[in-house]
Amino acid sequence: MPATLRGIYNYNIYPQPDFVADQDQNGAWTARQSYIVTKATWQSTEWRNKFALGTQITVINPTLADFYSFLRIASISFTEDGGDIVTISVEFSGSSSSQYGFDENDITPEAEPTYRLEGRLTEKPLSEHPKWQGLSEVERNTLQLLLNDQAIWQWDSVSAEYGAWWPRNELQQAKLPDSEQLVSVDAISFADLIADGIKTYVFPTIIWTETTSGNSPMSSSQLDDLGKIVLNPRGNAPVALGFRNWMLTSATQEQRGSLYQTTLEWTMSEKFGWSEFLYSD
Repeated sequence: MPATLRGIYNYNIYPQPDFVADQDQNGAWTARQSYIVTKATWQSTEWRNKFALGTQITVINPTLADFYSFLRIASISFTEDGGDIVTISVEFSGSSSSQYGFDENDITPEAEPTYRLEGRLTEKPLSEHPKWQGLSEVERNTLQLLLNDQAIWQWDSVSAEYGAWWPRNELQQAKLPDSEQLVSVDAISFADLIADGIKTYVFPTIIWTETTSGNSPMSSSQLDDLGKIVLNPRGNAPVALGFRNWMLTSATQEQRGSLYQTTLEWTMSEKFGWSEFLYSD
């Protein structure tokens, strides 16, 4: 004989007394609660749709305080208990406020941002090194030939010195004209590095990251700030010497239910700042 259900009826949802809600420092809320329904209720498309992703929490738990009405279903799992009961475990997410905006005057108390400073080493071609840029145009052109394997830097037994040569072939091996030879100490140092197979160098990159959460996504006008130069990004970003400034180099957004999390990254320039010619309107 099948078990008799007492106090549990078809086409009803029974919230369990295990509701838990957490808020992080960015203002994002997550919550969890389990619900009991009969198998007949769960097999009904109409009632099962009440647990669809994005559904407001008060649809399945109307007795909950109105304050939590911003929470929406982010994920569910269900378990059949062996009888005529199905237990549904639900995770909710959301925020009671909009995100901390791009405008510094747009500050939402419950959506305070968090910041992270990160230093990393990045590779660049030798041709972007400041000492390379300080060479004469002739030496930069000759070094570029070496960098592109269009010429080689090798010992010249006749002159008893190193020089730039066109690559060896079966017919001939010609030395570049004297007017295109390297004479400065820095140029010769670059040529020695290239001859040893070194064609890049590492330089420090400083990244300032801001993370916010809220119930509003980024707007097109906010995305338009990507690639813009600022003297100082929001937050207490470090100020470096050498007339450096910052550029918004990354803007990412993740959505979970009605909750949006945005991560913005500003990258510090090298000395003398990002090029206003290239990156300003």
